[in-house]
Amino acid sequence: MFEALTRLLRESRLRPWISRDTRLLRDWARDRGAVYKVPRQGHGCVIENCSRHFPARLEWGDSQRDYIRGAELRLRLELGLPESFEALVMTRTLAERLEQQAFKQLTRGTQTGIDASMPEEARWLAMFEPVAIDDPEFSHHFVLLAASKTAARAWIDADMVARLLRARDKWLGNDTAFVMMALRGRLMLRVEARHLEETALDGLCLVAESAASHAQQATRRGGARVDPAAVRRGAVSNIQGVTHLSSLDEPLPTGEVSDGDATAMSPDPGPLSNLMTPTELGDATGMVTGDSLDRQPDGPGRQRR
Repeated sequence: MFEALTRLLRESRLRPWISRDTRLLRDWARDRGAVYKVPRQGHGCVIENCSRHFPARLEWGDSQRDYIRGAELRLRLELGLPESFEALVMTRTLAERLEQQAFKQLTRGTQTGIDASMPEEARWLAMFEPVAIDDPEFSHHFVLLAASKTAARAWIDADMVARLLRARDKWLGNDTAFVMMALRGRLMLRVEARHLEETALDGLCLVAESAASHAQQATRRGGARVDPAAVRRGAVSNIQGVTHLSSLDEPLPTGEVSDGDATAMSPDPGPLSNLMTPTELGDATGMVTGDSLDRQPDGPGRQRR
């Protein structure tokens, strides 16, 4: 308890925004009846059971993506979706930035493919064709990618389009990096969090819960078979050294301390981490994965089991 308080006081002097945001998150968690925890090392927090409708875990801390500077929020909901349902929504400004980075990498020297140094969101952009949504405003501000265009459109229907546009107007803004991904039965969200506000915390949870409900309904109605037309021609062969295709993949330091009673928590099995092994990734994405770059993929659009 004393060590945790000492660390918080020290960090609050070095980075005053940490103290304000930490208090905001702690109070927000308690108002929702959620469990608030802080890690023994580093800074940030974990909030368990932050959703009233789904098993959910929210993390706040230093960004794990180069395209986000400073802090970020990471939210994961366990939904038990079909493993074949793979879809991603991101802000268009982020998509354009990642595409520019990928282009620079491809035109640097003799390199002919996107390697593992690029974030997996960029590899999604390289692998899948954008899914067209019949709403010009949505298409102007967001990009939708998926293994099945039919399932993706059932997920991001008119109601979800309206909710995402409302989020952009109320708390997300024009240039904030935002990613929402359905993968391996889970829904995962990542958003830039330079300045936390209660409106953004509430808004993120509302978007996540709505997206979770829509994903469950979409997969119940039409399944989520892979659509070969959704995969860019030759995309897989240009994605080198892929060992992971999941968002929110690195946990805060383990060995957490509960803010409520300051009792030591057992090491966490991996918040937002270890979502799949390399072997499982190959099954889920149709890509050959592993440490060796010499292994050849089977080709784009390989059917899943």
